[in-house]
Amino acid sequence: MRHAQAGNLGGVVTSDADRLLTDYGRAQSLRVALELKRQSVVPDVIFSSLYKRALQTAQLVSEQLKGSRVQTCAALSSSGKVPEMSGILKERSPADTVLLVGHQPDMGLLSQLLCGEEIGFPTACVAAFEWVPAATHSRFLWSIKPEDLP
Repeated sequence: MRHAQAGNLGGVVTSDADRLLTDYGRAQSLRVALELKRQSVVPDVIFSSLYKRALQTAQLVSEQLKGSRVQTCAALSSSGKVPEMSGILKERSPADTVLLVGHQPDMGLLSQLLCGEEIGFPTACVAAFEWVPAATHSRFLWSIKPEDLP
């Protein structure tokens, strides 16, 4: 999942890492969380970038899904490259449902690594993959964009 819409740099916000969600971004997070809940998609754990906007997104989703705990992960912080998955998932069972909350272009690059094609990730978009550690590619299952929800 890519973080929801965040405010711009300026004023008291001088670091990209400190940008907070806008009201619209909070609404995006809640819409996607409610859709995940409706589809009975409840992650065992939500890994989030250290950046405030991603952490806020993860926390809002977690609050709606009750039972998904949030854990920060520096590998998901905006780097412009594919997040290193082995460190993130090393203690997870292949049967676990995991939600990663990060940034673009990182999430798009990760989708390309997982399934061989880049999935577009507008703000608050979430995509599901069936990941098998020994396989060469994961299977893309679906994606949800908040603007496509009723």
